[in-house]
Amino acid sequence: WNSVKMDGSAFQGGYEDIKEKFGVDFKQVSKKYAATDDTMKILFGKPPEKVVFENHQIFELRGLTGRLLSSSYMPKEGHPNYEPMCNALKELFDCQQKNGFVRMEYETEVFYGSL
Repeated sequence: WNSVKMDGSAFQGGYEDIKEKFGVDFKQVSKKYAATDDTMKILFGKPPEKVVFENHQIFELRGLTGRLLSSSYMPKEGHPNYEPMCNALKELFDCQQKNGFVRMEYETEVFYGSL
């Protein structure tokens, strides 16, 4: 399970702000798919073991745009918020990029146990 790590950076905070501002049903979807001990207990029958790893992705603007648009809760082309969202993402990228790239930090949670 990959969760965006909220590390207090301007980039990570700005990216989350864009998802919250422009996401069609971001708050409902983000809660629905949260990996919790209770949801994992349903699968495993008891709380599983969990290990957390640091992880990251490096994006140029095109890749970052693709990452944002791949989320089901983001507006698609033709939606009134699509262009403003893309403009906000480009502005964030332009402000936060270093040598043409931004780094998105994640925590990867691995759940394991017997089914």
